[in-house]
Amino acid sequence: MRRAQGKADAGRIILNAYHQGGQMIVEIADDGKGIDAEAVKAKAIQKSLKTADEIARMNPKEIQSLVFLPGFSTAEALSDVSGRGVGMDVVKTSIERLGGVIDLNSEKGIGTRMILRLPLTLAIIPSLVVRSGKQRFAIPQINLEELVCLYGEDIAAKIECAGSRCRRGPTMRRLARPA
Repeated sequence: MRRAQGKADAGRIILNAYHQGGQMIVEIADDGKGIDAEAVKAKAIQKSLKTADEIARMNPKEIQSLVFLPGFSTAEALSDVSGRGVGMDVVKTSIERLGGVIDLNSEKGIGTRMILRLPLTLAIIPSLVVRSGKQRFAIPQINLEELVCLYGEDIAAKIECAGSRCRRGPTMRRLARPA
């Protein structure tokens, strides 16, 4: 089916994250089949989520946003991953609960792009940054049990080793093993 549309056999998903204007932006795009606006309209009317008059007054963006309604799905049959109508409404509600917004743009036959905008404060987690060799790691402070700061001579005199858990320096003491 993808080949018939001039697309590669394998689909493409693009994920991009950055901060801008006090927000954390997460963009998710694919080159799939996009959202079929006519199918969305028909399903919304069929499930009595909207009336034909309401649909007639909606612009294309508003029609696409119907996928965020609780219970909405255009799938004809249930599968392991689709058809239950519990997905996009949960995503939208969760993002809004965090003070963010989700924007959906889709073009039938071309693909879909979602942009999640979250307050930057959610992306800022107080962390301890440690380095091991050329790698750096950020350990969330909430996961730290104890942090001890040692200077100069204290480093050699106050670090204790248990078993083979640390390299033994000339002045490091080994803890006695329990009998």
